[in-house]
Amino acid sequence: MSDDEKWSRDGDKKDEYIDDPPEAEALLIPEVEAAAPLTPAGNPAAPRPKQFLNPGVSWTISVDEAVNYGFKSIKEVLPYLFAIILCYAAAIGCFLLVASFTAPFGGFSSVPNTELIAKLFVVLSFIFLVVAILTQLSLMIGMGYKFSGDILLRAVRFHHLIEKKK
Repeated sequence: MSDDEKWSRDGDKKDEYIDDPPEAEALLIPEVEAAAPLTPAGNPAAPRPKQFLNPGVSWTISVDEAVNYGFKSIKEVLPYLFAIILCYAAAIGCFLLVASFTAPFGGFSSVPNTELIAKLFVVLSFIFLVVAILTQLSLMIGMGYKFSGDILLRAVRFHHLIEKKK
């Protein structure tokens, strides 16, 4: 039964649905404390409670860890980068072949059906260019997804580590 059929125009439940448990009780949101006011220097007026300052938890990322993460990410992306570079190179190569077929003094000007072959290479060049652009776009979206997912995963692990040490 939809919610529209349970409620009257006045905003109250119809008489036959009054015995239903209220839906709002299932979505209780805990109270949130107000943030401490900031001093003119920008620091919170009240110091942070010491229970959150856990000496066993690392609050920084080492340079080695960041560099290793970068190298690992590049190593995972390298096949896609090669594919993108090859598609761009093939698009440029097909375009140069079109230029050599349509040049008046080119080596291929005596080949029969040069216009048809030139059009074929234009179409191939366009296809390689579109594939390269789409692959590059999907790689950028995928890397953004990976980086944001890694950040979220690190935050969840860090939160779990703090909760475990309490």
